[in-house]
Amino acid sequence: EFWRAPDESLLDRRTAAVGMGSTVGWLEWAATNGGGPVLTKIGRSVRYRKSDVLAWLDDPARCASVQQRFLDMHHLLRRDTARAASDAIAQVLEAR
Repeated sequence: EFWRAPDESLLDRRTAAVGMGSTVGWLEWAATNGGGPVLTKIGRSVRYRKSDVLAWLDDPARCASVQQRFLDMHHLLRRDTARAASDAIAQVLEAR
């Protein structure tokens, strides 16, 4: 449905999410916190113009931002895993 729609089509969240490889929940979060494609409100409905979604997907700054967030999460996970392993070793040594 997403890819067959003309570029100027206004898409609902579900269709936009499928086209982005994302979820409706993430689009709802992005609408509140920023970082997603431009949205249009029509009454209580939220719509995404297909051309805006495509532009957002192609934005090099978004790609760099996502990559940096991934690296930050990776480093935090490594740090937390190392800390948890260190704590577990300390508990085993204390139990002796």
